[in-house]
Amino acid sequence: MRGILRRRLTGGAVAAGSVAAVLFPVPVGAVGGTAVDGAVHPYLAKVVVGAPGVGFSCTGALVNTRWVVTAKSCFEAGGQVVVDGAPTVATTVTVGGAGRTATRVVPHPSRDVVLVKLATSVAGVVPVKVATTAPVAGQTLSVLGYGRTATEWVPGQAHLGTFTVSSVATVATGIAPATPGQAGPCKGDAGGPGLRSVAGGFELVAITADGGQGGCLGAAADATAGGTLTRLDDIAGWVTQTAAEIKPRGDFNGDGNPDLAAINNNRDMLLFPGDGAGRLPSYTPMWATGGAWAGYKAITAGDFNSDGKADVAGINAGNTLLFFPGDGAGKLLGYTAMWPTAGAFANYKAITAGDFNGDGRLDLAGINNNNDMLFFPGNGTGKLTTYAAMWPTGGAFANYKAITSGDFNGDGRFDIAAINNNNDMLLLPGDGAGKLTSYAAMWPTGGAFANYKGIAAGDFNTDGRLDIAAINNNNDMLLFPGNGAGRLLGYTAMWPTGGAFADYLAIG
Repeated sequence: MRGILRRRLTGGAVAAGSVAAVLFPVPVGAVGGTAVDGAVHPYLAKVVVGAPGVGFSCTGALVNTRWVVTAKSCFEAGGQVVVDGAPTVATTVTVGGAGRTATRVVPHPSRDVVLVKLATSVAGVVPVKVATTAPVAGQTLSVLGYGRTATEWVPGQAHLGTFTVSSVATVATGIAPATPGQAGPCKGDAGGPGLRSVAGGFELVAITADGGQGGCLGAAADATAGGTLTRLDDIAGWVTQTAAEIKPRGDFNGDGNPDLAAINNNRDMLLFPGDGAGRLPSYTPMWATGGAWAGYKAITAGDFNSDGKADVAGINAGNTLLFFPGDGAGKLLGYTAMWPTAGAFANYKAITAGDFNGDGRLDLAGINNNNDMLFFPGNGTGKLTTYAAMWPTGGAFANYKAITSGDFNGDGRFDIAAINNNNDMLLLPGDGAGKLTSYAAMWPTGGAFANYKGIAAGDFNTDGRLDIAAINNNNDMLLFPGNGAGRLLGYTAMWPTGGAFADYLAIG
């Protein structure tokens, strides 16, 4: 029978039946294994559930600048019920050299997986990317953790062991030592990352679930090495979507499906509810009809006031940026200025919303009158506080037609998608600190997006990957499903074709 891998933080021997948490091959000395290089694996996290010295210790991995994935069983120690919300006992997560309080836990509905939200973002650490392809028997995985070693009950240093995939099932994958004498996983390794080497680094395939504890200090005489990992590759969309918190951005009616807001040819603001399968079955006004939105230059959607309901931001006819809070039922309640200066957004080409600096509050990005991409951090109450360049200044975004934002490449950070001056759709990945790092084509180049009127991001087909909705040159609304790695896969109509979206001003 395999051992439980959560470890109670009580120095000395761990009582049989105590919930030990992090499965991880942390052998030292006579048992093979190496100390983890923090520069190579800076995303490794230590999770302590309960007071230091008396709680439970597990291992995790940073998958977003503010979120760590680990084992749900670590939180279930002592009979806790794990539900979406604040943890029921104090929880501290140490990653990037500093401890942070956990403010929210989101359990997966059917796996020993939980996402833990940190009180503040982890600056200067690139999160590990979650794999989207399954492990294969015979593959080599590196398994990391803060668990017991061959010589220490509570090591201060994390260790790494090399394992071979021995079996692959629907939920779990079995692992066996890849080198003679390799221990683990051991108590304290639960939730630890199982990593596959890929070009440019590592990707997170699974997390430790349990282990035989062979080679671990205090293990039974008949203990065996090897163990079981919980797969993440087939729930990568759930991990990414939950960690990036993209769900509420465009869900105006609270049904869990992303919607579209649009200013139509009568200059009214309409809501097109999404059906979760990439279609828009109907529409209804979000604001009193009569052309109140005439002259608006651009709109975008998101939860700017942190109340859990999708709002609208827009540049009006007077070039002022306004905030329209949503009521959660498909209507807008009123408006206030998001920026103190009236008319400050004259000649802005486009705007989009996203948590670009990873602080948990929605920000704004926009192409200004100098054709530079600027970043406006949000304060969580519907206001913008300042601005900075997201890309070197000098007019690089001249003649860009439209922008939208979201985590298109699955790294847990908000990116920008844009139709450039050559009418190609580009991805500009974000670094999680308010900057854009590079660009690449999301669709074959050659000007396929000429005369497109607007674009908006959302997981419209609810597959866990971010998509793009766009009004094309025939004035039809199209869906471009994303592949979760920064590319678009094809397109289908979201509304009956025939030019129904002619003369629409904007979508968000």
